[in-house]
Amino acid sequence: MKKHLKLLIIGTLVFSLLTPFLFIQANDAHSNKMDNPIKKATEEKFKSNAITDGIKDQIEKVKGEAKTLREQAKEKFQLLKESIKKETDAVQAKLQETRILGREQALERFSTALERINELKEKVNAEIAKLGEKDIDVTVAKTLVETAGTKITEIETKITEATNLLAESTNQLSAENKTTLKTLSEEIQVLIKEVHQTLGDAVKSLKESTKVKLESVKTETAEIVE
Repeated sequence: MKKHLKLLIIGTLVFSLLTPFLFIQANDAHSNKMDNPIKKATEEKFKSNAITDGIKDQIEKVKGEAKTLREQAKEKFQLLKESIKKETDAVQAKLQETRILGREQALERFSTALERINELKEKVNAEIAKLGEKDIDVTVAKTLVETAGTKITEIETKITEATNLLAESTNQLSAENKTTLKTLSEEIQVLIKEVHQTLGDAVKSLKESTKVKLESVKTETAEIVE
């Protein structure tokens, strides 16, 4: 009987600590620390909703920033397209139009990648907030997310530089500008990979911290029921 009681208590506490790490939303489990389970459930739901609302707001913010970046690029390219209409040589006009289209598509790919990693960062932030509410150590994860945020800012800056370069004119890029663009493109790709790796490390850190907390709870529970 005593053994079954221990397993039941441990199982209950383990379940209360488990939480999804990315892309999955779930309600927080009830805690046995509150005398009033209805009050506790209401408080937990309020916290969960507050975190969810906060992360949605942040995701919308980064989406808005990415959208602004794209809109600025579109405006610049639109001006170039208008200038093409003044070209009397049909062959040159078609060549310039094709050139602009290719540049737009290249920048759109970067903007889309930027938006995705921003959303990923905010979802990791959401998990940090949830686990922090459960007294799980999230210090390392927070530091890693901050590092990712710095790299994301670098990406935004480089995309802006690339946009300004590509939207400067409808002419073929000079050898110097081609070299600069190639460098920017490579640096952006490297930074994107680094952000994914850093956020992945943050998730691993959260998992490890959860395991540590779980083991601590098991030990404490075993001592109580013995």
